[in-house]
Amino acid sequence: MAEVILDIPGRVHFGSDVLNLVGSIASEFGNRALLLADYNLHEGRHIERVIDLLHSKGIQCILIDDLGTYGSSRTLKDTVEFARTSRIEIILAMGGSSTLNAGWALASRYRNTPNHPEAERSAYMEILTVFRYPFLLRNAYIEMDPRIQRLKVFSLPSNLHKGTLIDPGIMTGISTKYTGTLLMDTLLQALEGFLSSEGNFMTETLFRGALLHGGEGLNEALRGEKSLKPRVKAIQSGVLSAFGYSILRMGPAVALSYTLNKQFDIPKSWIGTVLLPHLADIYEESHPELLAEAAKLIGEDTFGLYPQEAAASFSSHIRRSLAVLGLPTRLRDFDLKLPRLVEAAEEAAGLDSTLAFHVPLSVDSLYDFLKRAF
Repeated sequence: MAEVILDIPGRVHFGSDVLNLVGSIASEFGNRALLLADYNLHEGRHIERVIDLLHSKGIQCILIDDLGTYGSSRTLKDTVEFARTSRIEIILAMGGSSTLNAGWALASRYRNTPNHPEAERSAYMEILTVFRYPFLLRNAYIEMDPRIQRLKVFSLPSNLHKGTLIDPGIMTGISTKYTGTLLMDTLLQALEGFLSSEGNFMTETLFRGALLHGGEGLNEALRGEKSLKPRVKAIQSGVLSAFGYSILRMGPAVALSYTLNKQFDIPKSWIGTVLLPHLADIYEESHPELLAEAAKLIGEDTFGLYPQEAAASFSSHIRRSLAVLGLPTRLRDFDLKLPRLVEAAEEAAGLDSTLAFHVPLSVDSLYDFLKRAF
């Protein structure tokens, strides 16, 4: 049996109303916190609720809700210096993938501040407002390396990550359309992990569960389910995928979703939405049995079908769902120019053989995949 290594940093608190624990957890690590948050979380007063919970435990909290946004002059370097002069002990990130990556980068650089007692013992915590985050259980994050102007995977300082909170209640204001894109991106990650050549008995089990829960969430969203059920299913899918990616590395489609997001400032979930059916198309002939199983897991009735027919039903199911939800189906829908996609392929290929990515395809093959999706 192949060796399986689990190296999971921090604790994950997942469930309804776990946000109420943020003050209690943070109070273990100090009384001066810096909260990095998505500005749109003021709607629903989620940011204000977190600040109140921190204050109730005697934690002073400074809020930054415009890091890297259009019109903001604040940079990561400025924020690290601000944390240093404020003698911050806890850095807390709250939001989607971009904010979480910024939080990791901020916390990592701040921890490496020399001759600074608060920085040396600082703690990092995060509150997710998205269903999927493949770096959730990795001691690493992905961010632009300013020296080479390319995406790079960075390792985290040891004993920095203290906890992650995932509360479905924060996601109650998400529209059905946006829920659909997040589910599609979650299924992209689950499918690519399920089909990975690096898989083993544990990752296959995890990604089967991720496909099952993601498919259930998608079908409930298609039925117009207005409760938290689709979101809870989607989060379960994302958490299972994150467990899978703590064992094996992410593949080409996930890598391309990150590079397109960074190069063209398109939300990663929208890119994953477009790439998902095309990823399935590629594997119909090479892995029909696995893709047929994936189709059954997401809710397709494959009884009596030949493996090739059952395999094709996966992408058919996704395309029908895209039409019902009114979601984009082609990269050209984002006003991209085909020649520019070569740059995304080159950058994705450069992520190969890192601690988080395995991209065994050439630049030409990655570009061919993008052309299919264009």
